[in-house]
Order: sequence, then structure tokens, then C-alpha cells
Amino acid sequence: MEKKMMGWEEILQNLNLVSRSFALCIPTLEAGLRDQIGLSYLLMRALDSIEDSTLPLDKKDFLFKAFSDALEVPEDLELNIDRLTSVPMQGIKVEEVTFFKSPSFGHVFSSFWSLGLREREIIKKYCLEMRKGMIKFGGDDPFISGINGENFIKSMSLYNEYCYYVAGTVGLLVTELAEIFYQEDLEKGWSDFSLGFGRCLQKTNIIKDHLDDLKKGHCFLPIDFFQSKLRFSSPLKLDWDMALNDIRKEFELARSYLGLLPESFKGLRKFCLLAIIPAYKTIKFGAKHWEDIERGLKPFKISRAEMGECLLFANKVYQGQDSLDNLHNDLFFEGRSF
Repeated sequence: MEKKMMGWEEILQNLNLVSRSFALCIPTLEAGLRDQIGLSYLLMRALDSIEDSTLPLDKKDFLFKAFSDALEVPEDLELNIDRLTSVPMQGIKVEEVTFFKSPSFGHVFSSFWSLGLREREIIKKYCLEMRKGMIKFGGDDPFISGINGENFIKSMSLYNEYCYYVAGTVGLLVTELAEIFYQEDLEKGWSDFSLGFGRCLQKTNIIKDHLDDLKKGHCFLPIDFFQSKLRFSSPLKLDWDMALNDIRKEFELARSYLGLLPESFKGLRKFCLLAIIPAYKTIKFGAKHWEDIERGLKPFKISRAEMGECLLFANKVYQGQDSLDNLHNDLFFEGRSF
């Protein structure tokens, strides 16, 4: 198989297929970095699709092994791509199945092998780290049953560990690739801020999706966020204040991460703003409309118009005409009288 980089149009087409939010952020990066991060995200989405599928554990293990080998053994690349596409995917979105069946799926792996050694090692390291976490959290041990049989993550420490594996790894990958691309090392200690940035985005999604996850019987929030409500209600209901207090710390780390990015990291700064501002708006929407969301009267989702406002606000912050501090204070301090 020829090992050459797929074109940006093909990368973007598949990003739009599997993740509209990242398809919005990634194009703001400079061309070379954009392609590397777009490619990395497609690889991680492939991992995520394997984990999210309803395939038996032995078939998931088979696919995880083929995925790892595809990033480690170039001589067997075609064989491992064939293995990855040999098992019909079940229980995932139609768009993800389309990605697995398309020629682009193989192109993603051949493109990986067209990159430089340093870039390949970074991408491989964090893809395999994510795979390790998915295997751990794909089992029963990290979970505990609620009063109606729903599964919750056992503890806050496991919740943070889960968010590290599925999103903190992405933050580290993006930052390490950026340091190579911009030819500039960030200040010592950046990794804690980068991890917080990734966890912040993941926790936003988990909170947003948790009612749907509860219906499926498997929630990725910690049981701690529900136990304080036991004496008041049955079934379990989210303690919104606990969830807000926890995610506030991640938003603060995310803001610190943005603050340490040099002016020369122009594309990455835009990328991060377009990722974090909708997260602020989503949590604000949830806090304000929680009773209606819980009753099923409102979807837990910001509107297209609000998404447009996020884009405008991101541009203002980037131009120095506004500040994330205003958004942060409105959500966690001035806005607490919902």
C-alpha cells in the first residue's frame, strides 16, 4: 500500500461525517498542523467506534489488536486494515459505519505512515494510551450499580481517569504536535493545563449526554454526583451544584492553558477558543434550563444561532476585543441565580 498523505478535502469530508464540532475547529489550524491533527482525530474516532460498538468483547479485542498493529508494523499494514474492516460494526452511528466501509478508512492509516518519525511516535503513543483506557473502562470493574440498576463510575478519581484516557490524551497529542510544528516549546508545566482542557470538553459532553446514557443503563458520571439526592428523590437525579463545582476547576485549567499559548501559536489559539466557548455556553444552557431538560421539555443542546454567537465571540477574544473571563464569571459567579 502506498504510504502518502491524504488530501485535506478527504480529511475534512470524514471529519464532517464523524464529528461536526471538531470539523469546525480543525480548519482554523495552519495547513500542516491541520492535516496532522485531523488525521489523528480520525484515528481516535476509529478507536472510539470500536469501543462504542455492541460487538462481543472478543471481537473488540481482535479489532483493538489490529488497530495497534496498524500503527506499529508497517509491513503488515494492508493485512491489519483488512482485519479492521472484516468485522461488521454494530451499535454505532450510520456515519461511523460509513467511515469504516469507505476507502478513506485505509487512507487514514497509510497517511499516518507518511508522517515524520516524531509525529508518528506522538500520535501512536496517545492512540495506544486511549486504547488502554477504553479496554479498562469497557469492563465492569470501574462501575457501580445505582438503585435502579443503572451503572455509574465508582468514584471521582475514576471519573477523572476516564476523562484523561478519552480526552486528556487528545489535549496532550495536540500540544506536542503543535510544539514541533511551531518549533517552540511551551512553558514547563503545560501538561496539567492541557489535560484540564481535554477533561473540560469531555465532562461537558458527559453531562450533556447523561440523561440519554441513563436510559441505556450506563452513565459515565460518578455516583458521587447523585448520592446526595437519594434522600430527596427516586430514581437518582444529578446534583447539579456538585457537577458545576467539579467542571469549574477544569474550565479554570483550560483558561490557563489558553493563557500560556504564545502569539506564534495562532492557529492553535483559534482552535482552542472554538472548542471551549461552546462548552461554556452548553453548561450555561444546562444550568439555566435544567428542570425543563430533565422533564424532556428541552433538548440539552445550544441552538445554531447560539453556535453562531460562539463563533463571533471566539473571534472577539482572539482579536483582544473581549475576554474568556467574562464568560467564566457569568457562568460560575454572576450566573448562579438560575
